[in-house]
Amino acid sequence: MIKNEEIIHDLDECAAFAYKLCEKIDIGYILLLDGDLGVGKSTLLRYIIRYFCGDIDVPSPSYSLIQEYQTIKPHKDFMIYHLDFYRLDSYDDALQLGIDDLINTGAVFVEWASQIPDYQWQKPYCHIMIKDNSNQHDTWRHMTTTIYDI
Repeated sequence: MIKNEEIIHDLDECAAFAYKLCEKIDIGYILLLDGDLGVGKSTLLRYIIRYFCGDIDVPSPSYSLIQEYQTIKPHKDFMIYHLDFYRLDSYDDALQLGIDDLINTGAVFVEWASQIPDYQWQKPYCHIMIKDNSNQHDTWRHMTTTIYDI
């Protein structure tokens, strides 16, 4: 397990953090995100998805549960699957999304991953916990990135 902590002060730093993650993303990559409502999970993923897919609309999959994106050149050809577990109630609900099949054809990004704590993710995977540490004078996020390897 590898753990890293970063402080993000603004959207430019969030974009830089996202682009650093992009260097590792490929077919089979699993990125799990957790944090309170409005903390920036969708914003972070929006930077990553636009990096691979161009300047496209990237809505949160809160109601659809999954959004699919195709990467564009000059990037390797693969799918990106953006999932949201916020509305899921059980492990069986997560299985119904066919995550194992998705992992074989693309990269899988999951918001609210901790909603289904007993889901057994294939290793390696990356988990990012985002905490809002803003106060009345400064807005910033504390990103804790944990990579679980084989």
